[in-house]
Amino acid sequence: MHWLVVHDPAEVHRLAGLVADYLRNSEIGARYANIVELWDQGQDPILRGAPHLVVAHAAGDWPWATVDCTIALTQFELITNADGLGICWAGFLIRAANAYPPLRGALGLPAGHSVCGALMLGLPRYHYQQLPPRREVQLTWR
Repeated sequence: MHWLVVHDPAEVHRLAGLVADYLRNSEIGARYANIVELWDQGQDPILRGAPHLVVAHAAGDWPWATVDCTIALTQFELITNADGLGICWAGFLIRAANAYPPLRGALGLPAGHSVCGALMLGLPRYHYQQLPPRREVQLTWR
C-alpha cells in the first residue's frame, strides 16, 4: 500500500476539475449531471473545497489491496478526527481515478496501481457538542 498526500489546495481544486471532466464525459455522466452543473457554476460538490487530499493506492494485482487500504484510511480518519481535523471520503475521486487516464496521470500513480480510497482533509466547519441520535444497535450475543 502507498500513500499520496496532496497538500496544495490549488492542486486539490485542479484534481476536482478532472473529476468533473470525467463525470461530464463518462457513461455515468447523465446520473451526475447536477454535480457537473454545480461545478460549472463555480461550486465544488466533488471535493467540497477541501484544502488537502489523502489517497491510498496499491498494486492492482494485490488481492487484499482494498481491504488493507480501507482499514488504514479508517484508522487515519479516527486519528485525525481525534486531533480536531475534518475528514470526508472522496468517492467521486476514487471512482474517477480508476477510470480516467488524465486524472491517473495527474495523481502520478505507478503503472498497475489502483486507488483504493481517498479522503478530503481540512479543518471542520462545524463542531458538534454531542453525538446525533442513533438507532439502537441490533446485536445478538451467543
